[in-house]
Amino acid sequence: MNLIRFWQLIFLPQSKSATADQKPSVKEVFFAYILPLSLITPVMLSYVAKHYPKLFLDKLPTDRLFLVGLAMYVMQMISVPIMALILKNLGAMVNIKPTFRDSFLIIAYAAVPAFIISIFYVIPNFTINLAMHGIAALAGCLIIYKGIKNILGLQSRGARFMLTLATVATAATGFGVVLVATLIFWEKA
Repeated sequence: MNLIRFWQLIFLPQSKSATADQKPSVKEVFFAYILPLSLITPVMLSYVAKHYPKLFLDKLPTDRLFLVGLAMYVMQMISVPIMALILKNLGAMVNIKPTFRDSFLIIAYAAVPAFIISIFYVIPNFTINLAMHGIAALAGCLIIYKGIKNILGLQSRGARFMLTLATVATAATGFGVVLVATLIFWEKA
């Protein structure tokens, strides 16, 4: 699957008939992008634990970062398909019926900045990393908005905005669940 073609689906509007055969399958996106890109976060947490043990969490032992990274990886693998299912069902709110494949593509695209931003952990500055996570969140919101327009074909600006906000609110809630589950895992490990 061509990486440039992968991103053109989001940012270049095309007719549904032109993109129907060109859209990657859920399996292709999951194994070619989500699975490897979500490994960046646990790898970078391991890097932080080894090189900057006091950078993010002064009072928590860094030996648990390896286990937390593994738990986050599993949670990310689960959360992307669940968010796609939620987006598919939220479509009824604006009178559209997106397929799971289209919803999965949008969520998968939107998750990429969150996965890649962990690379900035090599910079041992909490403020920079926090700012970069904010930028990744904004990029994810933009990708969802553009994906709703170009993949789902929703042209009404108000409906797109409403569906984007509902999706982002659900994703924020899901992110909160992932963080709480990770902290619970951290406590039990």
